[in-house]
Amino acid sequence: MSDRAQQLLRLVDRARRGTALPAELDQLADGITEQAARITTLEHVAAGNRKHVAAIVPELERAQDTIARARALHQPTEGLGFGCDEDDTPGSYGDIAQACTSCGTAGEYGVRWPCPTIRALAEQQPTCCCGESTDPRVVHRVDGPCHMDEQPTT
Repeated sequence: MSDRAQQLLRLVDRARRGTALPAELDQLADGITEQAARITTLEHVAAGNRKHVAAIVPELERAQDTIARARALHQPTEGLGFGCDEDDTPGSYGDIAQACTSCGTAGEYGVRWPCPTIRALAEQQPTCCCGESTDPRVVHRVDGPCHMDEQPTT
């Protein structure tokens, strides 16, 4: 509670007991007027914030939907490509353990998972303790326990 509010409450207490001086009653009236003006200002700010949020939420939802569609296209799969996987030695060649279903082409031009698209999205997405996205609309896969499992998704 602010010092001004405490001061006004002391004046209210004196007024209730009938011991407030006329000057104190004037201070109390001024304080009530100040607080009413502050409340009005805060109500206007809150209304402006509601309008701003209402305007920006659809844009954020569209962006999240776009990210979810990109993630759905760029999934890991096995046996789709071959090239240099775990062995970074120049000229090494073998199967890529997991390749992206959208990047590159099947066979020699498969792109190792996670592909550049997924890596770019991961840099922008908040993650939880298991490394998965915290966005409830993104499929959340984890082999072990995670705090997201306890939260309801919508």
